[in-house]
Amino acid sequence: MNWIKISAFLLLLIVINPLMMSGLAELENGGIYHFKCMGHLDGNRWLDGVTQENRVWLAPTTTGGYTGTSWQVIEVEPGIYHLKCMGHLEGNRWLDGVTQENRVWLAPTTTGGYTGTSWQAIEVEPGIYHLKCMGHLEGNRWLDGVTQENRVWLAPTTTGGYTGTSWQAIKVD
Repeated sequence: MNWIKISAFLLLLIVINPLMMSGLAELENGGIYHFKCMGHLDGNRWLDGVTQENRVWLAPTTTGGYTGTSWQVIEVEPGIYHLKCMGHLEGNRWLDGVTQENRVWLAPTTTGGYTGTSWQAIEVEPGIYHLKCMGHLEGNRWLDGVTQENRVWLAPTTTGGYTGTSWQAIKVD
């Protein structure tokens, strides 16, 4: 009799529990998400595009004046996405990794020379992604939030001390 209870519990844990993790699912084309940096050090965690300044940083929250923390995910080919900042103010909107300079900013478009606006989303655990910049030039590729400095850049790897390269994707209703 106990093995039936244990089996039922394991079934609930394996099948039902992941379904109950609100917002933690495969990225949905056209969906709006908040991206939370999972770095181990204290600091701001929310990927935020400041559209009027064309810059990206880590915000302390997704509410109030931080409208750039909402990102539309647009799939351009399987597993490759453009991330569009949905901030309320006018300005550049496309998350762009400049690989040869290891920096991230907001580009005006996804075409032309802005090859760093394509991102491969690699799910490393449910709802947690590594975002790899697919820019054509050599350089660092992994979106990394440096929480203690509230900044975002491109790291050379996702291992070692680069704990800010893991991002929780939380779907906005």
